[in-house]
Amino acid sequence: MHEAPPQFSQLEKLLRTGGVSAQCAKMLVAELQDHYDDLLEEAQSNRLDLDAAIEFARRAIGSDEQIARAAAAQVELLSWSARYPMFANCGRSLVYAITLPAAPIYFCLNQASSIARWSASISLASLITGTLLLALQSLIG
Repeated sequence: MHEAPPQFSQLEKLLRTGGVSAQCAKMLVAELQDHYDDLLEEAQSNRLDLDAAIEFARRAIGSDEQIARAAAAQVELLSWSARYPMFANCGRSLVYAITLPAAPIYFCLNQASSIARWSASISLASLITGTLLLALQSLIG
């Protein structure tokens, strides 16, 4: 999985929770990292020490929350489920309605040997119990 640079470790998560699509979030973090590196280099070329250069670059870019709010305000960056939540919820419900009835069948197909073994054990136990009950009934009656 793509991992965000340490300067923007929380930004990608904030973007995703804000509804920005995964592809746009990764692209935005990569572009901001490039911009951050350029600003850092520029600050260091102006004879700022490393801590001051980092502070300058981070202040120029803005906080993660500001960036996430600005990105979430642009509809074209949002995932389709964030743009159309009603359709996403209906689609999710439709998928559940279709797959839930098929789940036991899928499970049974994958566990066929276990089901056959348990069915044979239960059948044998029922046969033995029935035989004992018939034997007891004939002895009593």
